[in-house]
Amino acid sequence: MYPIDKLKAYCNKDYCVAMVKNELYIHGYDLTDQWHDQDEDTDEGIVDWDAEFQAKKTKLETFLGCRDIDIALGKTAHQCLTETLVFKNRYPTIELAALEAFQALFLTMPIHSSSVPTSPGNFSRHWKALARLFQAFSKKQSNLVDPKDPIKVLTWRTKLQTIYYRFPFDQDVCAEIAADILGRIDRKGNVATDFATQFKMLIGISQLVAKRLHDFMSHIGQMMRAVSQEETIAHIEYFCSLSPATNRMWERCKLKQRPLDDMKHLGYQLSELSTPWLFILKKDELIREFGTECVPLIKSLSLRPGELAGKNFEHFVMDNPVWDKPFIARPDGNFFLAIQYFPFSYPFRIIERLIVDGKTDLLGAYSDARSDFLEDAIAATLKQAMPSAEIYRSVLWDDPDTGIRYENDVVAVVGNFIFAFEAKSGKISPAARRGAEKSLLKNVKSLFVEPWQQSQRLQRYLNEHGKTAKLWEKVGGRPVKIDLDKPKIAFSYSVCLEHLAALSSSKHFFLEAGLVSNNYIWAPVLSIGELFMLSKFLDSEVSFVHYLTRRFRIGEQFDFDGDEQDLLSMYLTNGFCLFGEAPPDKRIMFRDSDDTVRVNRTPNPERARAEVIGISLPPIWTKTVEEIYTSTVGTVRHRFDIICAILNQPPPSLLELQKRIRSWRRGGGGKEPRVSNYAVGSQQYVVATMFLNKPILAEDDLRNEARMLAMEISSNFEGMTDCAIFLYLKKSKQMTHDGVFFFRAGPQDHGKAALFF
Repeated sequence: MYPIDKLKAYCNKDYCVAMVKNELYIHGYDLTDQWHDQDEDTDEGIVDWDAEFQAKKTKLETFLGCRDIDIALGKTAHQCLTETLVFKNRYPTIELAALEAFQALFLTMPIHSSSVPTSPGNFSRHWKALARLFQAFSKKQSNLVDPKDPIKVLTWRTKLQTIYYRFPFDQDVCAEIAADILGRIDRKGNVATDFATQFKMLIGISQLVAKRLHDFMSHIGQMMRAVSQEETIAHIEYFCSLSPATNRMWERCKLKQRPLDDMKHLGYQLSELSTPWLFILKKDELIREFGTECVPLIKSLSLRPGELAGKNFEHFVMDNPVWDKPFIARPDGNFFLAIQYFPFSYPFRIIERLIVDGKTDLLGAYSDARSDFLEDAIAATLKQAMPSAEIYRSVLWDDPDTGIRYENDVVAVVGNFIFAFEAKSGKISPAARRGAEKSLLKNVKSLFVEPWQQSQRLQRYLNEHGKTAKLWEKVGGRPVKIDLDKPKIAFSYSVCLEHLAALSSSKHFFLEAGLVSNNYIWAPVLSIGELFMLSKFLDSEVSFVHYLTRRFRIGEQFDFDGDEQDLLSMYLTNGFCLFGEAPPDKRIMFRDSDDTVRVNRTPNPERARAEVIGISLPPIWTKTVEEIYTSTVGTVRHRFDIICAILNQPPPSLLELQKRIRSWRRGGGGKEPRVSNYAVGSQQYVVATMFLNKPILAEDDLRNEARMLAMEISSNFEGMTDCAIFLYLKKSKQMTHDGVFFFRAGPQDHGKAALFF
């Protein structure tokens, strides 16, 4: 309806994104022909990356062997956590993965008692060496990949995800998931150990270090803003109270008179000697805070200096022992916790470590707990997010062609939409995460491909058997209430506890590897944490339903490389408002484009609302959505169909319709219908207007006229058309519209549109 240049003039604003040509315009995003990769290799000539890796490893070992290890590890952890978790720097000096590898490298070396601190310049050089070590590992691995072999590319991308990807859930969500699963194990396992309490204790220890970090940074900030020598010295003395090394250095420096700014900078340098305090957990303090039972628990999750001696350090990059044993057991009986975020980084590895060390055979109970939790969590989240939905569990149906009985884990029915969710609680094996081809393909098929196949079976069953289709709950036999006299649209999703982020968010990696076909729409894969995220940010039923209907087909509009955070950020920016055709040979790569969801948000507990999130509607259409949603007559059966038809229109098109409606009601001439349409793959959404000088009493006459308009509109579209036609009277007393009809049309065998309703 609008050419690209006009749309850009109407919609354009700054936003970070990676796009490739001007065939596709993404509302709210800038277009660029290329993006710069900060990790791109700038070395000239050919580099022996294996030799480079070994050289940097040796350099770091030498550094650790001759320095005060508490300060070396403490300041490195402080720098990493401050940049990544506090300031959320996208390109930190030290990646979380690098910090973990640094700790593992230390654990390969015997304990030593050097008290030589490290200068800022020395830290800087060795942090660069640590970054270079990771670059060398990545480069030498990538050199083994044939870019023309899609399986090799898939395994390589999985390795990268294993190396760098952390935090599969928000911290509060992670705590909730772990507590629920472990609570189920405690009840089923019938053992004395309270695993849920143990995990809660570990979170408490993590939060203790986080609080120290907050207090420490607060003192630094206050010191740098101090307006007097006395105030600055007071903060320096605070740092001295944390560290004997800091106190010794201050004793040498405090007698010399310095300007205020110099004193502040001296205080900052002294604070860096105090960083070990952040991470040293004294046994007596732990017992006072968490009880005596915390000590054996921490010991079971600890490694001693030198315990990893003789191990191949290169293996630690993709399978680091500190991921499930993050504590360092010190010779003095205390502990060191540099990896403060450990309960939220690899929660399932920690859970498995707890139950394995429980000396009981609880793996079966663990598997059952994962499965039961996932189905319960999906159903509960959907019911909260979509109050109008009917939620069904373990839905059965018989395929009359094969006689096979199939089961769908969770089915939600909202109006004429059916959402089918397959719960996949299985694990991605460590071998698969390291890129072992057989293990990876096995996990991909069971967790991602099989749910896609299951969803396609259900969709075909509904399409082919229509009125005779029967579905019922496995427990109790409650029938699924679906009025199949009218065609329904089914949307399928796979929800798992563990997945591969961007790799499993779209199907192109699996398509290229020959694991799926391109004949059917991909069933998007979400982690349960991502489903929680959608519910948190899309806290009105209208927007949650609309997101699920559009997310299902987003892969038909463009080929992308990104995860659910990227897609939700796009939706919150523009409601998936995309114009033009995506270049068929190009893939959109989302880069640094998820800031919108990297914020704290408290969802509205009242979800039965018509608030439109992520889409800027003109006022008359905002009110129309609200009226349709809250109506108790006429449009109830089709309210979500009509609302989604509106929400899928380009805002400029709706603005033009609004201008025409207002002009008509103010006496403007011209009764010709106005039409706005938007295609999403094989689905077309239409909003049309009919203008009347006076009321026509015969509703059938109005419906027939609207039906003819819907037939005309849909006749030129090969796929399915959802058409909402609004009526407007010349002298209307209504705020928005005077009537509305909804029609769903699809092609028949002879190519003409068949109107369903």
